Amino acid sequence: MKEKYCDFLKQIFAFEKITENKKLYSMKGIPEKTKAYINQCILANQKEINVKRTLEDWKKVKPYLKQDYNYEIRLHTQAKTHPIYISMLYLMNHKVFELFPIYKDIIIEKLYNPNAHFDLEGHRIFWENLPNPFALKNHSLIELNKMVMQNRQLDFHQGGTNYGKINFILDDIDAKNLYSSDIPGEKKYLIELLYSATQSNLNLLDTHREVLGHSLKKEAYIKKILTMNPKEIPATWQSYKDYLFSLECIRHQCELSWNVDQLDYEAVDMYINALSQDEQFKEKKERLLNLKRGR
Repeated sequence: MKEKYCDFLKQIFAFEKITENKKLYSMKGIPEKTKAYINQCILANQKEINVKRTLEDWKKVKPYLKQDYNYEIRLHTQAKTHPIYISMLYLMNHKVFELFPIYKDIIIEKLYNPNAHFDLEGHRIFWENLPNPFALKNHSLIELNKMVMQNRQLDFHQGGTNYGKINFILDDIDAKNLYSSDIPGEKKYLIELLYSATQSNLNLLDTHREVLGHSLKKEAYIKKILTMNPKEIPATWQSYKDYLFSLECIRHQCELSWNVDQLDYEAVDMYINALSQDEQFKEKKERLLNLKRGR
């Protein structure tokens, strides 16, 4: 099985090299001799790939992959494969959708590490680099991205930049001039990502962030959320806010906020002040106040 898996990785590696070389070939200012060499590399790699064969081989090697999804192999002295889920994320981000069934399996069957750091095009984290369904014009990615955000293994404290992916999502939800051919559709999608994350492990009240191994303190996300009012998709945003102010959500946020040293107390007060005086208000308020009391 290992030999078959190595052969499969060689195929994926060829798809990667073609994608990489096509990007290089399209760059401006490339000397003609260099372009000719790159084109030769593309042609050579194209002889090694066969989409039908790769998809068929995937079905055969998937059981092996499940044993250790971080498995990496050196194909030769100068080429070390990436974990398959990293390679497939790269290919999806570059529209190699012929191999979409493999990526779909990886996400649905959780054959990936959502917090994995990798260096294909700069230092990235898997969950922060999910393929954009609207930029790539492939809406099949929407539900898969939501599944990743719902993965309880995902650590939303981890980030590739000081600003953080969640803040970028919030900014795009609230943006007045989001660059998109379908602003309501993309904003609805972004709110659904936020909803999925909030139902999973996203702590809206804490200050802790980890960036490239360094611990940082930032304002709690809920401070920004409570000031937002995206007008293009009021019903979707209201649905998220209904969940945000529900007893279910508050209980969950309190469970996630077990470390009082990381708590944003001002954010807790803002959360309490935003609650409506419904029949569950007393319990909601008491649970949030207990966070400040350290219990």
